[in-house]
Amino acid sequence: MLLRFPAVLAAVLSAAFVLGLAASANSLFFSSLSSAVLARELSGPERWGGGLQVIRYGSFGRAGSDAKHARWNDALAAAIGRLSGLGARSLSIDGLGAQLSTPASGAKLAFSVLLTRQDALSHVTVLEHGAAPGVWMAASRAHYLHVGPGDRIDIGVEGASAHNKTFSTRVAGVYQDLGTSSSLASFWTPLQDEILPSAPGGEPPPPFLLAGPRLFERIQVALRQPARWQWNYPVRAGGLTVPEAASLNAGLARVEAEFKNPATTLGRQFRNANYLTSLADFLGEANSVAGSTEGPIGAISIAGVVVALFVVAAAGVFGVHRRRIEIEFLSARGVTPGSLGLRAALEASLPVLVGAAA
Repeated sequence: MLLRFPAVLAAVLSAAFVLGLAASANSLFFSSLSSAVLARELSGPERWGGGLQVIRYGSFGRAGSDAKHARWNDALAAAIGRLSGLGARSLSIDGLGAQLSTPASGAKLAFSVLLTRQDALSHVTVLEHGAAPGVWMAASRAHYLHVGPGDRIDIGVEGASAHNKTFSTRVAGVYQDLGTSSSLASFWTPLQDEILPSAPGGEPPPPFLLAGPRLFERIQVALRQPARWQWNYPVRAGGLTVPEAASLNAGLARVEAEFKNPATTLGRQFRNANYLTSLADFLGEANSVAGSTEGPIGAISIAGVVVALFVVAAAGVFGVHRRRIEIEFLSARGVTPGSLGLRAALEASLPVLVGAAA
């Protein structure tokens, strides 16, 4: 019948479209909004907090230590390789506090934290550099000891007496202190607690004394000091949708269970290690923000459903009224009830077939 009344057909189809859109709008809007909030939260430096951080302590110079360090990296790579949504690994190794002196400085000491990290020199502001290999000093420590590129310094253990063993090397260059910068580059975010003051306006921690991996190992072996390994896996660039974040969060929970289980490779290699991820907190915050709009959006969605149902009901009333008039007219002309029923069944077959196909 609707084919004979195009205006009524258009109204019914429009109402059906509005009904479907209103019924799904709430869930679609919630999913889009929560994904947008999550993408904003995991942009920039926050990518590191949403990923995974693993910290453990170890030493250099002992028999089999190199093989042990390789097993740590292999175990982590195997576990992280099963997850989707994390970016490239960052590895930092730092020693305990080091005290710096020069043959001419006497009792004058400066304190730093020895650090090796790939591409570190590409993410500092170089103030001076020379041709000789060696360590890179923060400007505050270099100025305090009156040293520059090519000068020799002695590295000892913080708090040790002058008679304790030291390691002598040259200064390769001087860089601007990271803790005095107005903003910290994303590269240094995993180590921001070791760079920035604990309170606004406070004194920053001792700056890093940067060294290449081989020189770092030689210094650690000479001073017989433990080192701290810190692996960081940020959330991949470009962010995650809520379903992707939920899947990654479940995967990180399985990795955490492996850390706690000494029967697994990860549990054996990282016994007493510290591991941290804040992805669940970011995910919860995104869902909470999106959930706060669920009431108003739900009310609009219900209103749309009511309007669409009203239009469909009006079309139905019109159809029933029109059908009654047609039946009375055809009956008066002698058409049998069986013929009327067959005609009604044929007219209804098309909508039925369309509905079944959908």
